[in-house]
Amino acid sequence: MILDFLFTLNAPETLWLFSLFFCSIYQIYKSYYNKNWYELYKPINLFAILTLFYCVIGPIISSGQDDGTIIYRAINHREYYQIGLLAAFISFLSFKIGFEYKNNFFIKDFGINKRDKKEVEEKNYFLLYEWGERLFILTIICQVIIFGIGIFNKIRFIGDYDLAQNYVFYQGSLRGYFAYSINFLNASILLMFISVLNGVKEKFKFVFYLSITISIFLNYGFRWRLFMLFFPLILIYYFYKKTKPKIIFVLSTLLATLLFFGLIQVTRDYGFGISLDKYQNFSRKYEDSFISKIIKASFFDTNVFNTSAGMIYKTPSKYNYVGIAPLINAVTLPIPREIWPNKPSGEYIKKIYKIVYPGKFREVGSASLGFAEYYISGGWIALITLNFFLGYLYKRLWIWFFYNFYDPLAQLNYAFYLSFLFIIYSRGYLLQLLFLYLSIFLPLIWLSYIWNKRLSS
Repeated sequence: MILDFLFTLNAPETLWLFSLFFCSIYQIYKSYYNKNWYELYKPINLFAILTLFYCVIGPIISSGQDDGTIIYRAINHREYYQIGLLAAFISFLSFKIGFEYKNNFFIKDFGINKRDKKEVEEKNYFLLYEWGERLFILTIICQVIIFGIGIFNKIRFIGDYDLAQNYVFYQGSLRGYFAYSINFLNASILLMFISVLNGVKEKFKFVFYLSITISIFLNYGFRWRLFMLFFPLILIYYFYKKTKPKIIFVLSTLLATLLFFGLIQVTRDYGFGISLDKYQNFSRKYEDSFISKIIKASFFDTNVFNTSAGMIYKTPSKYNYVGIAPLINAVTLPIPREIWPNKPSGEYIKKIYKIVYPGKFREVGSASLGFAEYYISGGWIALITLNFFLGYLYKRLWIWFFYNFYDPLAQLNYAFYLSFLFIIYSRGYLLQLLFLYLSIFLPLIWLSYIWNKRLSS
């Protein structure tokens, strides 16, 4: 099917697709086989992997047809395909240029950094473990405030304990904030993990907390939470070992992740965990083998590329540029709607979705890549500029990580920021990004302040 689709490409589509493919592959290859193990963990490499997944390989597998059509939400996106590839290619180059801008810093001996390893003693790691444990307990308390004893239905991901699943203990205006405290579990688990790696003897308790966290995240059904949990864990482990994974491990992990995410896609039932009934309903629709179904489902999320390409194609011919509307929508987030009833609620993104997907309810649940929101804000100039500054920002983060390598909270922060690039890339809605950023990083921002103050004294 893939070859049949490729043979339908015209010259510009072929140029942008293969340019994007080889640029991304070369970037990853060059870093992996660099003599310095840490080169692999540059942000530009994750950006290249995300580009391959969301813009090169994924859309063809998930929506490409033998006759060259790209069917998603009952609409043929083929006319949008060329400009979508071009936007992805320009985004990659802009990010890379921003990342390589003034690349003039050198570290003669890796390990001679701002904070020496000797400064962080075992008792400090135990302090980090305690913080992680307290943060875990605080998160569970916040969930109990909302769901009462129904929290047990959130902890399990298969079956139903029938403990008032729909019971809500607290229905006030802060309910959403309590609900999003579930993202604190990411920081909690990572704090305990890095402590156990560095000598804190609480392995069994850590495994217990990790198991509960995985179960809760499977129950909620959002795959990005699992990515934000496991990817930082892997990074922290290899930072501790000061090495890079072997190629066989990388390939097998990627394959396992794809299959796992595909299985979640066809079995998840938001808020109710893994549903085998849902998989049976999915199986009735398609006659492919089990593996084929799972592989196809694992790339389902890459359909956001098709939506993004449609948004770019329709702007500005059918939809005017929105300017700073995403920024205004995001900065008004803290203002309660009780105070400002007409507070912006993302109309700018909803309207373009309705243009791309005409018809009742077709636009419901739509999502787009980050560069699509950049484009509808200010065209190619905005897309290039924002990707450039994003690359430059992650270059500064990379340098900061280098000079603070032996600081455990620097490793935690870098692992989270690198993982957060996945969300920045795959979800083009600034309000959502801001909300997720605060709910994920707030504990680390607070702990970093206390940590640095404690060690400095």
